Amino acid sequence: FLFHLRGFPSSLVFFIFKMFKKINYIYDPRGLYIDEINESKKKIRLFSPIFRIIEKKIINNSIFVIVTSNKFKKKLYKLYKTNKEMLILYNSSFFYKKNKIKKNKIPINYVYCGSFNYWHDVNILKKLISYTKRLYALNSKKIPNFYIICNYKNHNGLNDISIKLNIKKKNILKLKNNKIDHFLKKMDVGLAPLKDLPSTKIGSQIKIAEYISCKLKIIATKNQGDF
Repeated sequence: FLFHLRGFPSSLVFFIFKMFKKINYIYDPRGLYIDEINESKKKIRLFSPIFRIIEKKIINNSIFVIVTSNKFKKKLYKLYKTNKEMLILYNSSFFYKKNKIKKNKIPINYVYCGSFNYWHDVNILKKLISYTKRLYALNSKKIPNFYIICNYKNHNGLNDISIKLNIKKKNILKLKNNKIDHFLKKMDVGLAPLKDLPSTKIGSQIKIAEYISCKLKIIATKNQGDF
């Protein structure tokens, strides 16, 4: 058997099990988990030095490692001084031709697809939306529509996002995965702001792949993976 280890936490459990039995596996860290817990200042960060040692062993004992960007690959080589083969697989495997926003289309539809947390800071999105609205107002153009697709299940969470972003609550949607692409195809511009941190510079946001696959124009903060 060849196992696919996805993410460091699950690989850590697998590593303990592997101590008692020889197993072949591919390591797919999905991100810099150890950097992320250091950035978020969680108590578990106290174990970071031990996690570094274990991750190096996980990498060196794997068949090969899957990474989501060239920056990620270089970062792991630098961190662990390893010569293990690494395969770059971006979060999107297909790209459509460029899509042009129809001239004089009013209003233009903007969308943010994803969650809010320490790395996906709602305040960064708030600044981006406010700035965009001011640009349209200064040019005497109709303010665009803004939509949010997020995973908030409770009523209070939706209210908080609506108030913070100054967006109508009806424009904040919770959609099933098989409905998201259908909705995105009705949009014009995808928003992908992200905190500028070591762990985010190597990533490949799934939302960007979704925007590209639905032929949206993209507004994103710099230093995101290889894009």
